[in-house]
Amino acid sequence: MKSKDEIIKSLEGEIENLTGSIAKLQAYEQIFEYMISSVSEVKLERPKTITCKYRLLHGTSRKRNNGHQCPPDCQVLITKANREWGKGCQKVHSMKQRRAYQEG
Repeated sequence: MKSKDEIIKSLEGEIENLTGSIAKLQAYEQIFEYMISSVSEVKLERPKTITCKYRLLHGTSRKRNNGHQCPPDCQVLITKANREWGKGCQKVHSMKQRRAYQEG
């Protein structure tokens, strides 16, 4: 059986270990609070453009007869809530699908 002095010394050692652990936890808590406050200040903006659905489906921009070209990478301005297609691209896609259905 341990003497009172041995028990007291072992308890004092445990108290010192716990004190060191508490200091580390407090430091981690401060770092965590800083990280959370930094993240809460960041605001993500919605993209202003998206890639035209025609390009996503066909892999290339569509051929245009009137001399105009698609914007770089077929980026379409998001002006309406559900805008996905470039000007006239949905009509061309529907026409291609109709022709493919009629041919085959």
